[in-house]
Amino acid sequence: MITLLFIIRISGQGVDCGTAAPFCTGTTINFPAVTDAPGPDPLPAYPDYGCLTNINQPAWYYMKIGNPGNLVIHISTSPAHDVDFICWGPFDTLTACNNLLTGNCSGNVCSGGTCPDNVGACNVPPGFYPSGNIVDCSASVQTAEDCHINGAVTGQYYILLITNYENIACNIIFAQSNVGQPGAGTTDCGILPIPVSYNGPLCVGDTLKLFADTIPNATYYWSGPGPFTSNVQNPVILNATAVNAGYYKCHIVVIAQASPEDSVLVVVNPKPNVTATSLTICNGDTAAVTATGASIYYWNTPSNDSINPLVVIPNATTNYIVTGKNTFGCKDTANVTVTVNPGPPITVNSPTICVGDTTTLTASGALTYIWNNDPLLTTNPIKFHPTVTTTYPVQGKDANNCKGTANAIVTVNQPPAVQISNDTTICSGTDIVLTASGGVSYSWTYPGGLGETTPSISVNPSVLTTYTVVVTDAFGCKNDTTVTVKTTPSPVPYINLSSDTICAGTLTEISATGGTTYYWSPGGETSSTISVEPNANTIYSVTVSTTVNNILCSATTSVVQNVRNCNSIFIPNSFSPVGHNKIFKPSGNISNIADYLLQIWDRWGQLLFETTNHAEGWDGKIKGQIAPIGVYVYHIKVNDKINPVFEKVGTVTLLR
Repeated sequence: MITLLFIIRISGQGVDCGTAAPFCTGTTINFPAVTDAPGPDPLPAYPDYGCLTNINQPAWYYMKIGNPGNLVIHISTSPAHDVDFICWGPFDTLTACNNLLTGNCSGNVCSGGTCPDNVGACNVPPGFYPSGNIVDCSASVQTAEDCHINGAVTGQYYILLITNYENIACNIIFAQSNVGQPGAGTTDCGILPIPVSYNGPLCVGDTLKLFADTIPNATYYWSGPGPFTSNVQNPVILNATAVNAGYYKCHIVVIAQASPEDSVLVVVNPKPNVTATSLTICNGDTAAVTATGASIYYWNTPSNDSINPLVVIPNATTNYIVTGKNTFGCKDTANVTVTVNPGPPITVNSPTICVGDTTTLTASGALTYIWNNDPLLTTNPIKFHPTVTTTYPVQGKDANNCKGTANAIVTVNQPPAVQISNDTTICSGTDIVLTASGGVSYSWTYPGGLGETTPSISVNPSVLTTYTVVVTDAFGCKNDTTVTVKTTPSPVPYINLSSDTICAGTLTEISATGGTTYYWSPGGETSSTISVEPNANTIYSVTVSTTVNNILCSATTSVVQNVRNCNSIFIPNSFSPVGHNKIFKPSGNISNIADYLLQIWDRWGQLLFETTNHAEGWDGKIKGQIAPIGVYVYHIKVNDKINPVFEKVGTVTLLR
């Protein structure tokens, strides 16, 4: 038997009884305490954890006794924190886990149980341990503990459980503290077979990684299928194939002492041969991509679909990756491309027409077309005759049989709503204005019409006449309507003068005929005959009215009454410059005089006064002095250009 004296720093330890790590006399074990590893709650009935109230953060070790005797194992922490332990034994084999870890006490005395601590307030009474299979136990708050194993026998096994009660990161350190003392026992430190493993099972093409536990000062010897050998602790074989499958064996040599071999069976499973066929579809179509060669499949879709075939509707050319697994869990991948051909870019005109018109639709961009979802309508261009605004879908196919669509909107404008003057009846010979509305341009037709293009026209029909107007709106749409104008005969007025020419101031009559009512101007008289006394030529108008079929028709005519100045002259035979008759001149109707002459002479033939103004007379003075009383001679000449010239010579007596 070889005893090894060295310190082992390890990064792990057994996490349960079945994975307990070996502990060797003369070895100081220093390991980071387990944290955040809760134990069962509540604790099972077996194993019996004695004085421990929990087994959180456990670390398990086993010892095989070499030399018989007593063992004291000192347990401490760095930095210092509470550490607890329990030790069971002795056992004949390492199969003592589970129901063999029992005792004659249960639970901590300080917490109402029956198992005391070996130190502290609830320390062990003399001779308490062992109790059943419990050799020693402590759940005190101490940061260093000592586990006592008394009277150990060669070949026996003991199991030690250490817990990090405070669950605080620290290192736990333990070693046999009574090495070399009288009566001290030792553990069997022979080289044990190291367990080996690998990262399998593997698939062809994977990297094979072999693993062996770390043993200080050990040399590793690996052998495997074919000529494989290695002295690396953890050999690696890249791109494993079927020839790499089989048993791999490993033993170690430490200071010329060899361990037994341990082996592991490496399985290299075949990979599937996954294939998928690329497809070509049209935009909007559905593609079913099918993979073969494996048992289950996974696609690189957003939802990682695992169906096969995979149904997709890509809107652009898309690459899909499919991963297939066989029954061994081995994978293979394949790429499949779904090529998406875009539909042809269909364009079509969208005309605007008037109701009743026929329009032509023309599509472009494809090879063949179907109009209005009717497989019989395949001509292009094509004619339609909609009565209201209508959308005509057109579907076109290109050389790839891909479809494109477009919509032609045929806007149908209704005819303009035309308003026109009402049918009416007028008096013949009178004007009437007819007006149409509702458009931007107009065209009138009627017998004798001039093709007027204004909204309103003035007409003067003599008989019943129908007028037609065609109205065009801003869209070029037309509508027509008519208006009828009936006529009623107008009266024919006639004026009769008593005399064509009368003397100024003479009373005369004027009469009218042709109607039932009359109205004269000037004067406003309403009788058929009127009396007038004009002093000058005057125009007399009469409006004659007659009601026929409840229509009042009127007509107006006029006449000129000629008036002449018929002179009536009176010459006085005397006057008195200081009396009532102070001026000597003719009197009477002498207003319409073209030529006038008044002369005064004395008896001796001397001219005393002369004038050509009929409104001026002799005031009886000679050079500003009143003439003497006596008889004077006058000469008067009047010419009105109508009547014969009036001329007279006579005498007038001047009185005082």
